[in-house]
Amino acid sequence: ISYETVKFGDLNGSLLKPKTPNETGTLIIWLHGGPHRQASKVLHPFRSYGVYDSTLSYITNETQVSVLKLDYPGSVGHGKNLSESIYQNVGSIDVEKTLEAIEIAKEKLGAKKVYVVGPSYGGYLALKIASKNSPLIDGVFSVNGVTDWRNLFNQIQGSPLIALFGKNKTE
Repeated sequence: ISYETVKFGDLNGSLLKPKTPNETGTLIIWLHGGPHRQASKVLHPFRSYGVYDSTLSYITNETQVSVLKLDYPGSVGHGKNLSESIYQNVGSIDVEKTLEAIEIAKEKLGAKKVYVVGPSYGGYLALKIASKNSPLIDGVFSVNGVTDWRNLFNQIQGSPLIALFGKNKTE
């Protein structure tokens, strides 16, 4: 696998490319959990995500499918503006900017099919993107994506994610 640091629109990421050309035309967009996390160039710094890195490497090697690990708005490591841009804007600015990046990536990489995949908050974003019925996306896969924020916040009343939504704005 080769890794390439890329930028599509306002967003940065790491592109995992198979050793042989991606003749399938398939691109997987990987949205990390978080939001205050980041897709790293090689391996994710959180041990619990190690299995995802292993799976993404396997997919890239065995199926000749490219994977774009995308840092969406709310990610860290790319400046204060990107990491703080989702405050009071969850499920809006992050979805909009991710779709913009996907459109550019699809064109530049010549992708014929695009699938969005993510765990936790990344899974939530994948589902929000699916709800837009964008012709850019051929499918989504949410791994433990959060779907009931209000219930989550009632169970974990000290969650730092509550501030992202603003008072009474859980979607």
